[in-house]
Amino acid sequence: MARWLLLALATTTSATTRLTRPAAKQAFFVLKRGHSGSTWLSALLLNLPLTYFFDELVGASANFDAKKLEAIFVQALRAPSGRGSSPAWSKSSGDPAVQRCWKNRATCQLNAIGFSFSPLLGNRRRLRPGIASTLQGVITKTRAKPILFLRTNVVKLSRAVNGDKTALRIAGVHRQLLRHRTPHRGNWSLPLFVKSVNDAIRRNNDLLGIRSKVHAEWLVVYYERLQTDTADVMDSIRRLLVMPRMDSKVLARAPGKKTTSDDLRDVVFNFNELEAALEGRYHNPCVLKMLREVTPTVHPVCDVLA
Repeated sequence: MARWLLLALATTTSATTRLTRPAAKQAFFVLKRGHSGSTWLSALLLNLPLTYFFDELVGASANFDAKKLEAIFVQALRAPSGRGSSPAWSKSSGDPAVQRCWKNRATCQLNAIGFSFSPLLGNRRRLRPGIASTLQGVITKTRAKPILFLRTNVVKLSRAVNGDKTALRIAGVHRQLLRHRTPHRGNWSLPLFVKSVNDAIRRNNDLLGIRSKVHAEWLVVYYERLQTDTADVMDSIRRLLVMPRMDSKVLARAPGKKTTSDDLRDVVFNFNELEAALEGRYHNPCVLKMLREVTPTVHPVCDVLA
């Protein structure tokens, strides 16, 4: 990943020419974190008409300084090159018309160019240094529209990050099951539960904090809202990117069905222990409601478990 990003920044005359000529009517980026359900959103964005979208443009291990990261993002929105443009079309666009338009950019203009990335670095427990100023520079130079993608149920978010793996390890089930999306059942130790939920709360607060530091009109997309009203959420993105109305078939093509239960009682053997801890020792009704939730619901920000 790092290699092609550095190659993309090579300064040649032709690259400079491309950089000054936007290849789309609108630029945008999606700020998100891993295991938040963002893969589903990416699948939907890939099917927007004449939209070039690259999921996870910069990986968590790519430790660029703020200025280099800004240059990478600006390049990606103005004139994508390297791995981000060809030949990985299946990852970068689900619309064959994008490929044809890309080959004939002199006479064809895309509706939008965008990418997603996580501002969390390394072990995903700290923010990239200077990320707010990086994004402000990108917006200033490209007029990109920013989208914040957030999964508000931090209990289910933290389980997606590491709870399922822990349950499998405790239950002695082969890790191969992870790749087959088999419902994961096992204990969730209380110390790990507290640590992972607190991490999820803090990282969500970090994402919201970035939004407050970057002067722009943000569109906030909630994972739970995407689950309950996909069409309305995608219509809000369409309006943000100034696109014509989408064919209903666009939504039908994207994956989105869950294969695991939304009721943690079905998969966490010591559910009662966690419930009792949130009622008593930690007394956090906010997190308790998330633990008990069985339907997709947008939740407010909770205090950490003290």
